[in-house]
Amino acid sequence: MNEHEIERIAAAANQLRPDWPIAQLRTLLKGDGLVNRPRRDVSVALAWVACEAGTSSPYRVLEAGPWWRAAGVEGQSTKPTEPENHDRCSTCALAKDRCRSLYADDHDFRPWTEKPQIDTKATVAALKAMLEPTTPPPEPKPLLPTDRDPAAVAARASTDREGVGTGAGEGATGQDTGTAWVTRSVDCPEAPAQAHPLATAAPPTPKPHEETL
Repeated sequence: MNEHEIERIAAAANQLRPDWPIAQLRTLLKGDGLVNRPRRDVSVALAWVACEAGTSSPYRVLEAGPWWRAAGVEGQSTKPTEPENHDRCSTCALAKDRCRSLYADDHDFRPWTEKPQIDTKATVAALKAMLEPTTPPPEPKPLLPTDRDPAAVAARASTDREGVGTGAGEGATGQDTGTAWVTRSVDCPEAPAQAHPLATAAPPTPKPHEETL
């Protein structure tokens, strides 16, 4: 407690017991037994002791007594009264008068007793029927020992390069088809082959009217 709180509590106790001087009450409140206690607890305990007919000294508050149990009682909140089912709205669950004052423009009042009953099991079954079954992903193929063997990987790459294309733009990796250099990705053999015109390819034969004199 601070000095201001001590002065106020001492003045209040003096009003209850004029025979207890304010100076004496101030000294009591500044003592180690009370100064570190909450103001509310000290006020309640000292008021209890002051109102006891058999109490002659305010120092009685330092003893263990029912006044400290009274000071430690916490206030209990008052539980609001629940409306009866016939006076409770089935939409917002509030009393009829409060429902009308808050949600008059939102919904009409319908008593809780007229609340439509929902078949939970049927609703859950209908929702499950609306869901499409999911297909699990395919199981991954296990890696073979040859998949990690560098020699086997090189052999497969060499096999892929042996194929020869049958048309323009097709051919094995690095295959010279005469008019184009065809390449195919080793990492993705199924990708379309790419044809690149040769830089050294023979120029086209000029037509008769294009010949120079």
